Amino acid sequence: MKSWVGTVRDKKGHEFNDHAKIRFEELGLSAESDVKVSKILQRKMEKDFGDVDVLAWNKESGIVYLVECKDLEFSKTQGEIAKQIYEFRGQVRHDGKDDRLKKHLERCRTLKENTAALMKYLNMQTLREIHIVLLFKQVVPIPFHNPINELPIKIVFFDELNVLLN
Repeated sequence: MKSWVGTVRDKKGHEFNDHAKIRFEELGLSAESDVKVSKILQRKMEKDFGDVDVLAWNKESGIVYLVECKDLEFSKTQGEIAKQIYEFRGQVRHDGKDDRLKKHLERCRTLKENTAALMKYLNMQTLREIHIVLLFKQVVPIPFHNPINELPIKIVFFDELNVLLN
């Protein structure tokens, strides 16, 4: 049963990534979903940084968005939502592993350190800004005291995605 739930969650997550990609395109950006960092950098990495859920960019403005998407659809109770939100604090967990946000921040740091390769992949002449984004499908209660507020990341809810570009 756990395996089946994991498979369904993974499928739903990729569907949301695709949905977000389409929304970025509707807002006038180029976008790609589920892009491996190694594909962007065109080389095998010593560490597997995983993928960027949505990579969106505007060649004219030179702005790139590195987006981590989260759909909390399977979380029905406040406790389940709180448990998932806890995975997005940008910290090392009690078990010594990075939480999901810290993994995304590490991905982004690697891409920022390799801007020439990122620009080549996106066929961009100029890269002015890279925005790190955490995109939630639903509005979620992120507490004000959460350490996430001190990180260089923009938290956006899907229905308000156009605000990110203003």
